[in-house]
Amino acid sequence: MNKSYMKKTIILFLILIITVLLPVYSKGKPTDSLTFPLISDNLHGMIYKYYDKGWGLRSETKKLVPPIYEDIENKAGMIVVRYFNKYGIISKYGFILLPIKYDKIEEIDSNTCRLKLNGLYGYVTSPEFIVQEPIYKHLTSIRTGVYSVCNDSGCGVLNYNGRIIIPLVHEGTIGGFWNSDAYYTVSNGQNKAVMDVCGRKLTDFKYQRIYSTDNNVVFVKQDKKEGIVRIHDGVTIAEPIYQNVEDLTQKGFYKIKHNGKWGVIGYDGNMVYECKYGPLEINRLMNSYPSPKKFEKVLKYNYFYTRLLEINYFIQAFGVDSPTAKEYLTEILSSDHDYSDLKEEAQKIMKTYGIR
Repeated sequence: MNKSYMKKTIILFLILIITVLLPVYSKGKPTDSLTFPLISDNLHGMIYKYYDKGWGLRSETKKLVPPIYEDIENKAGMIVVRYFNKYGIISKYGFILLPIKYDKIEEIDSNTCRLKLNGLYGYVTSPEFIVQEPIYKHLTSIRTGVYSVCNDSGCGVLNYNGRIIIPLVHEGTIGGFWNSDAYYTVSNGQNKAVMDVCGRKLTDFKYQRIYSTDNNVVFVKQDKKEGIVRIHDGVTIAEPIYQNVEDLTQKGFYKIKHNGKWGVIGYDGNMVYECKYGPLEINRLMNSYPSPKKFEKVLKYNYFYTRLLEINYFIQAFGVDSPTAKEYLTEILSSDHDYSDLKEEAQKIMKTYGIR
């Protein structure tokens, strides 16, 4: 075997080795992968693990971040990494956006991760990448971009941009309803009460559960029994003595179940049908009820009253230039209904904040 042949054989062998190993190294061995949107662009990356070296990030064609991390996860659209058991956030090119110093980073809503450091909590948002360093003893998401927070002075509500919606002066953690910027719940650890965005408590601490289906009433649970409370004034229209309470398609009317039978109560607290009917029968009775729009006027008033509360929310959350606040003020003032008290309150808000 001559030297020329051996030389050619060695070269071919080296080419084969490079051809086989280079793609494996550049792409990694995808033992666990997840495609997800990255920060501030529409590109996508792939998390990969390169054998036992660690976790990195690659595209379809090349390695973006070398496999140096103990873990990489997509959380709220951000690339969260773990390194020496501390957490931080990097860009798709590996640049550190948030120092790798936190004890924990966890997703709490679709746009927010909670930061934990030395027993305190903060947050980081996506895509704005607004960072609130951990200073709170308690921080949870009420809904996307709205947080319940507590410190030594008390509990309140914070917007994602750091503006305080409800001052941190209340005892007990604050929760919210998925469909309302106007109303919230506050808990003393054992029971809950209803409050509005202005911090006014509308009920006592006596319910184990409070949930809302609209901005007219809340359904409450006390000692495993259910009732109904008018949300704008806190008046109980159905004491918590029922097995179940439900909405009806006729606004201002609610189904109540007692001893296995259904009845209907109105927004004014008066019984429409006693609890002695089956579920289908009570629905048929309501479908033929002679005054299905009985509460239309008062519910319309509630609608505008809630708008006033929401105006307070938007001003606190986004400032006096909030277009939504201006839109709602215009809606109230241009209404053809004679809600003089609400219109007067709307004008007072405009004067107080200098809104034109």
